[in-house]
Amino acid sequence: MNAQYLSSEIEGTWDEIAKLAPQFNGHRLRVTILPKVSPIILGAPVSEVIAYLQARLHDEATDDPEKILAAQQELDEMKQSMNAERFRSGAEPIFP
Repeated sequence: MNAQYLSSEIEGTWDEIAKLAPQFNGHRLRVTILPKVSPIILGAPVSEVIAYLQARLHDEATDDPEKILAAQQELDEMKQSMNAERFRSGAEPIFP
């Protein structure tokens, strides 16, 4: 096994990675399917980033009271966890 591949990570579209297949012949691989690349990652113009974020907001928006409650509980738990870590380290809490 070539040492340079012991802990390598590559990222790209399936087609881009498939072109590299000969380099990894005989190696074990782990594949993680990532969400579609956002314009933020690509360094797109601000207008494209805003359009992307608006679309995400529209896609994820809900009027379902159960989903809203679950999201609020998740947010509250995250805030408590972050504050707890700060307390342990002697820092001021971030969230009231």
